[in-house]
Amino acid sequence: MPRYILLILVALSIALFWVTGAARADILINKASGSKVLDAHSNDVGKNGCRVQLWEWNNLPHQQWKLESVGDDFYKIVNQASGLVLDAHSNDVNKNGCRVQLWEYKTEMQQQWKLVKVGDYYKIINRASGKVLDAHSNDV
Repeated sequence: MPRYILLILVALSIALFWVTGAARADILINKASGSKVLDAHSNDVGKNGCRVQLWEWNNLPHQQWKLESVGDDFYKIVNQASGLVLDAHSNDVNKNGCRVQLWEYKTEMQQQWKLVKVGDYYKIINRASGKVLDAHSNDV
């Protein structure tokens, strides 16, 4: 059964998340603390290319995610509102600051993520680039 997650992010050079369970959800809280969550832009949530942003928690489906295994300890991170997956933009996947968006799942490596435990926290790493999911520090 897929597990729902809420991703709460605040910028760090390496994004680390604390995992805690809450009825039907795992909550991933940034080590630096904060109240903003990974959010699919509500006006575009059902469209390929939908921007992913940080937003105050509103307990809405476009702020909820589930991890579905794709093998080898990697997951697709599926948005509950749309069924689209977290996707690192293929044209700049290897660059720092790569755009992260929602896209229809195509089994591409830029759509697969690994959660790596670091002490009591996790970092979320993109399979194609090896880069960590992070928030731009000037925008948090």
